[in-house]
Amino acid sequence: MVWMNKQSVYAVKAKRIVIVLLLLSVFAIAFTIVEYPSQGEISTQPLIDAGVSPLKVRPGDAMLITASCVDPAGIETVTADMGGIETIQLSLISGTICDGTWQATWLVHDTEVRDYNTTVTATNVFGESSSVNIGWSDPATSGMGAYGESGATAPRYRLGNVATGLGDEQSANNVGGETNIVVLRSSRTRNEKILGVLDKSGDINVQVWNGTAWGTVLEVTTIVADVDYRGFDIAYEDSSGDAIIVYQNNVDDPLYRVWNGTGWSDAATLDLPTADIPVWIVMASKPGSDEIIVETLDKGLDVTAAVWDGSAWGNSINLEGDAILYTYRAIAIDYESTSGDAMVAWSDKNEKTGGPQYRFWNGSAWGAEATAPETGDEPRFIELGSDPSSDKIVMSVMDSFNDVNVNVWNGSAWGNNIEAADAAEQSNKNPCDVEFESTSGEAIVVYGLKNNEVLRYRTWNATDWSDELQGPDFSGDIQTCDVRSDPNSDVIMLAVVTDNPFMEVAKWNGSAWGPVNTLEDNPSSIYAVLMFAPDRHFIISDVNASGYYSVGDTISVTWNLTGSASATENYTNVEYWDVTEGAQFDLKSYDDTSVISSTSKALTDSEVGHKIAVYVYTTSSDTGDNSTAITRGDPWPYSIVDAVTTWESYNCTERTSACQDDTFSGDEDTVYMHGTGFTALYGYKIAYYEADTDGGDADTSDKIETDTVDSDVDGNLSSNYDFTSNSTADPGTWHAIVCNSSKTPPTIYNSSWSDIIADDSFTVEESAIPEFPAVIAAIAVCMLCAISYIFMRRKAIDSKQER
Repeated sequence: MVWMNKQSVYAVKAKRIVIVLLLLSVFAIAFTIVEYPSQGEISTQPLIDAGVSPLKVRPGDAMLITASCVDPAGIETVTADMGGIETIQLSLISGTICDGTWQATWLVHDTEVRDYNTTVTATNVFGESSSVNIGWSDPATSGMGAYGESGATAPRYRLGNVATGLGDEQSANNVGGETNIVVLRSSRTRNEKILGVLDKSGDINVQVWNGTAWGTVLEVTTIVADVDYRGFDIAYEDSSGDAIIVYQNNVDDPLYRVWNGTGWSDAATLDLPTADIPVWIVMASKPGSDEIIVETLDKGLDVTAAVWDGSAWGNSINLEGDAILYTYRAIAIDYESTSGDAMVAWSDKNEKTGGPQYRFWNGSAWGAEATAPETGDEPRFIELGSDPSSDKIVMSVMDSFNDVNVNVWNGSAWGNNIEAADAAEQSNKNPCDVEFESTSGEAIVVYGLKNNEVLRYRTWNATDWSDELQGPDFSGDIQTCDVRSDPNSDVIMLAVVTDNPFMEVAKWNGSAWGPVNTLEDNPSSIYAVLMFAPDRHFIISDVNASGYYSVGDTISVTWNLTGSASATENYTNVEYWDVTEGAQFDLKSYDDTSVISSTSKALTDSEVGHKIAVYVYTTSSDTGDNSTAITRGDPWPYSIVDAVTTWESYNCTERTSACQDDTFSGDEDTVYMHGTGFTALYGYKIAYYEADTDGGDADTSDKIETDTVDSDVDGNLSSNYDFTSNSTADPGTWHAIVCNSSKTPPTIYNSSWSDIIADDSFTVEESAIPEFPAVIAAIAVCMLCAISYIFMRRKAIDSKQER
């Protein structure tokens, strides 16, 4: 009975141990057989790469938002927060919800001149999300401001824009005298400006800015009478880009000179029906034409005008033979923007208590004289400002009682006259001005009150004038005002001279004023208020052709174009040059200068390895022959990288030809990749993909590793992967692809992925991927089972024999 109990105990123990060990073996074998998701398939958050185009926009432009999203679980939504203006949904346009491209087009609206951020967010089916921020802007138009500093014989200037402000003070070329009055005008066809200065000695000098430096000073006269009156003006022909300066020379008829882009003509006489020296001269250019109108007020109280047709003056007219006074600038010109008709205005002694007189020039003849609505007393200063998108013209009049009156011409009739102020600063310094915002269709009048440092203003909302509002507080009483609008936004720059005297500026953003900035604490003259001239020429910026290019690839070129088309500047040309060969190999021309912002060109064998330059510019020709137009654009040279000559697998760290290997087995447990011909010192990603185990279903060819490396100085690229790091990887045909480091390789191998730079395949046998831990553990457990069973069985037999 005792023996039977002992035998039973051993038998039971043996069976239990064997059962436990067998179960462990089953689990170990199951662990070996079951495939778990690879590292590339596990994602706690979606991978996202996004961008917007173009990066610089205006209201009304179309912005394209593109996002590449990768997530094995699947993307449910992709949204874009457009700088807090609104959030839009992107749609899947290619690929799958696990690896696809999403896109949306946004019509730009409700922006102001500043920088913005778009946040693109991808959310997967589990509610996990990732975001990318992309910066873009609604940029202000750059330009230049010019003015005078007391005691200085070189005019001062600053570069910048009306939104972010002007830069550091710089000096133009010396004009030999202290600045009293400045005129600064911008070309539409070139990156060019002309600065005219009347100094306190009665000299008028001009100099041309070519975009980087000032040219030689030309002194056009030394005998100006009455230097406190602006007896000269400058205007550019809008179409050709030629410019004219008209100036008094202390005689009845003014003189003029023409600038053709390279030099000034000799002085010539402009025959006008004047009665005395013209002490006030104003000019205006017709949009899209070479037409310019000049208007003068002389000491004999005659108001005259003439029309320049691009080559000669004609249609001169005596508008008034009995103006009120010549000591005030009671003359003005502006063009209706859509009709092209011009309004000229002036004062008439016989209409002292009425409004200004005015006539229209319709392109071929002068219209009848008419009287604007009553202003209350004799006009002293008249200002006109046109709406860029309609025939509306806003007018302000400072009268002899220092009242400020405003009215709006709607293209056919005047509206109601509004007395904006009845106690403005003394009228001989014109402390008021008026201007339209460039995009809203709304207008603003600004003025200073007597003995008051706070700006007053009113806005016109296309229907009514607002009540009087208070603007920024300047450092002294406001003596003179000058407003200039940004041609591509609703920003307006105000420049004032105070009684201190200080020269200060403030920005109107379309709804509110910014802070006051002092540009000069010692201006040379109360009349030398800063004149800001925004850039008017086409500005092509952000020209880009980023990417990796080789044989048969396509150069995708994008750019940003700002500026407004003139009548002849109506083509956008894109030239492709093989700089190595010194030859143009392609030209793409578009008969539109406002919306085209991208193009592409496929490369051929002959361009590979050569330096390629892309030029984008605007011109009047679609032949590409206008070589001067290239300087107006933004040339973007781009070197096409050499075609990758090698990208192969090796089984040794030296990566020599002796160990080049396309099949890995046994102890060859690491693949060493190496290639030549890559861009030197450039960032790349190498993605390793395991085999497609079911013979064609690409969905099982998973990415198991991504290595980010830089090429060396010779363009060599190396990487390696240890097969034993992932014992569940599938044997068979593997791939190692190369892409730009800014790209995200897809989680599933795709030979047609457009961003693959190089792709090499090699065979990995099962013996190179040892599933050692699980297999050996299973074998060991089985052996332990056998040993335990034999041991227990022998024990049981021994006990029986002892019995």
